[in-house]
Amino acid sequence: MADKIYPFAVARIRMLENYLLTEKEYSAITEAKTANEVFKALSEAGYGAPNEPLDVKNYEKALSSRLAKAYSDVKELVPKEHFPDVFLLKNDYQNLKVLVKSDISSINGESYLVGGTTVDIKDMKEAFETKNYGCLTENMAQA
Repeated sequence: MADKIYPFAVARIRMLENYLLTEKEYSAITEAKTANEVFKALSEAGYGAPNEPLDVKNYEKALSSRLAKAYSDVKELVPKEHFPDVFLLKNDYQNLKVLVKSDISSINGESYLVGGTTVDIKDMKEAFETKNYGCLTENMAQA
């Protein structure tokens, strides 16, 4: 089985490397004097929607989306393995914390939820709404 998975994974990773920031793009971002220059450099590097340039209102969503896509790609490469989950648990607990605080304070924390999780955000939100925590791990449900 491993003989078939790893050559595909290596080839897929090589293809995904094309979407990483180049040295030139990284330099443009680090040398930017204003936030708008950073947003422009990130937009030119392919971050954000094609028709919607990055700005102070949407950059977090664009970066979160890109990170969630990276996590999804890793999970796709090793679908039967669970070791990538260790990198996703911090996002699960971030979302858990946001939902608990939202429930207690009655303040909508939707903008603080992050992608790239082991438990789908919709499922986690539904668990909180119905008070049925079956989709969560035992530790999460106890929290």
